[in-house]
Amino acid sequence: MRFSLLCSIVVLVSSQAVSAEVNKLSPVKEDFTTQTASAQNPLSHLWLSALGVYTDFKFNSTTGTNYNSYKGYSKLASVGGNNIQLFPGLTAGLALFRVETQLGSQILLNPGFPTHSVQSIRNNTLFGHLLKEFQPNFFVDLSGAYGRNKVNITSFLDINSN
Repeated sequence: MRFSLLCSIVVLVSSQAVSAEVNKLSPVKEDFTTQTASAQNPLSHLWLSALGVYTDFKFNSTTGTNYNSYKGYSKLASVGGNNIQLFPGLTAGLALFRVETQLGSQILLNPGFPTHSVQSIRNNTLFGHLLKEFQPNFFVDLSGAYGRNKVNITSFLDINSN
């Protein structure tokens, strides 16, 4: 089991001049009922995300009795949610990632023996963060992740072929 923990603090500061210009261009006004409703519902600003990616590959090269071929795939899947209001000025986010890769190969280089190999890596990671607003232009974001990797490697040397 492989355990990894990553914590980072990111401080975002923007200048008052830029903020003042943005406020002049697009003033945002909320009435009392809108503010009260969003404060009572922690999921009012929830942003859900999901991602899935798959790619595969194949290669084959043969010269005379020599050959080198491999094929494999890579998959990524993630789901998560962000902007969960825990308290006024404190939001959180949580995401789950799963990555899987596999590579299989066959090689024969004369005067040698055929070699077959399969390698796979699986990774599951849970990522979370807390974002605290101290002032309208000053935020601190604390993030952490827990990941677990599983690696399998299998190789065969066929000395009884021929």
